[in-house]
Amino acid sequence: MLSDKKVLITGATGQIARPIAERLVHDNEVWCAARFTDPSLKAEVERLGIRTVQWDLAAQDNSQLPEDFTHVVHSAALMLTDDHETAIKVNAEGAGLLMAHCRRADAFVLVSAFAVYREQAPQHLYQEGDPLGSATAYATGYPISKIATEGAVQQHVLERKANDEQDG
Repeated sequence: MLSDKKVLITGATGQIARPIAERLVHDNEVWCAARFTDPSLKAEVERLGIRTVQWDLAAQDNSQLPEDFTHVVHSAALMLTDDHETAIKVNAEGAGLLMAHCRRADAFVLVSAFAVYREQAPQHLYQEGDPLGSATAYATGYPISKIATEGAVQQHVLERKANDEQDG
């Protein structure tokens, strides 16, 4: 488990990221970036000792976020749109811009959904290199944009590995 780290969690008002933030805040400096459209939810998160930043993935503006996070858990996503172009712009480009902003972080975790990977055997533990592309029942731009996001994150990881190998 992490301790004494500075962790950014996006989308921390959601069902996946909030429990992660609540667990990590005991031993780390945790920042949650979200739209916080409900002020009471923001206050609730802050009462837990979590720092909050009003942030919207769709705005593609990370200037309010510090650049010195050691770890990033990126869970924010635009889910409910039928506009594939908008979903890809927000989710894939937004993730890429966030990775660039937090480029000095030791780890960047993209929280994704089963919808992005091709189906494997039930006991399969999915990994970043698994084949993308799954038929889902979603009638929105979400699955396509999440596949694009996975591709953007994978490309960034490959480039970072190549740069690290060149730097010795």
